[in-house]
Amino acid sequence: MVGDIMQQGRATKYIDQHFFDQETPASMYLLGAFFASGTIRRRQMLFRSSSRDLVAMVKKEMRSEHGISYDTRGKNSFHLVVNTGLPHLVDSLSAYGLCRDGDSVLKRDRAFPSFDPSYAADFIRGFVDAQATCYVQFKHPTLWVKFNRDFLGSLNSMLRMYAGTRRSGPKKNQITYNVEDTKKVREFVYREDDNGDWSYVRDSGLYLPEMRENFMTGRDGVL
Repeated sequence: MVGDIMQQGRATKYIDQHFFDQETPASMYLLGAFFASGTIRRRQMLFRSSSRDLVAMVKKEMRSEHGISYDTRGKNSFHLVVNTGLPHLVDSLSAYGLCRDGDSVLKRDRAFPSFDPSYAADFIRGFVDAQATCYVQFKHPTLWVKFNRDFLGSLNSMLRMYAGTRRSGPKKNQITYNVEDTKKVREFVYREDDNGDWSYVRDSGLYLPEMRENFMTGRDGVL
């Protein structure tokens, strides 16, 4: 579509501005990642992460022809940036509350969006891949997430409802899940069946291998 063709300097580069028009496993995974690490304005899109794989996933799924850059300052991050008009993309993401009046909502003010709950696992997996830390405590994985308190409260409510976690809520702007709840989060976001089969997500490629490994690995090796 004409609206998808972006001009950056003299080169014509493409990005799919209609990517978020429909709710799909891919669009909801990226939406979760964007809520954690994305900035969208009418004339700029910026997605930044310490994981090059995650930035590459955004580039691939949105069919962007823009390059991935590496920033050695401070956070040593990778980023994908589009510096030109993005009116339709902004409108699409405004429907989820990520943008307001043509500008990106600050992370401290971002509210948990409304979407078809059948995609909850995809959205949360994207957000976790972009924002969470999974570390080993007492030889088992423990999930820790830092973000604004209201967003985390809604995230936790959704996990209690659909994943069966028991954590009561965030403490200020962070939340930690114990070993049992971390296992439930893992089973939910990777759509594992009763036998631990997660081929649906694995085959889609919509996940970070290093995060999956962190969920699965204890101090003494793979659980």
